[in-house]
Amino acid sequence: MLPHLVLQDTLLNGPLGKSGFLAAFSLIFVSEIGDKTFFIAALLAMKLGKWLSFAGSLASLGIMTIISVAIGVVIGKVRVWLAVNPGIPLLAGQ
Repeated sequence: MLPHLVLQDTLLNGPLGKSGFLAAFSLIFVSEIGDKTFFIAALLAMKLGKWLSFAGSLASLGIMTIISVAIGVVIGKVRVWLAVNPGIPLLAGQ
């Protein structure tokens, strides 16, 4: 079997392919290539240097990930809290 077919078979039929990791990675990679953040990072790298731009981009990505996870946790707890206390939306004037 040709080496590229072995790699393709391993990736698609292995644990990464079955879990949806490759599909999610591919979708995000393709959608983010033309994103404005991509262009801003490229412009900053040209002006300030690649390592400073990389560190800033990495730090902002980490901070945004933490904020997104925190928002998801809060929304999940509110949903559970409303399921336990079904009368609360009535008090809010629903």
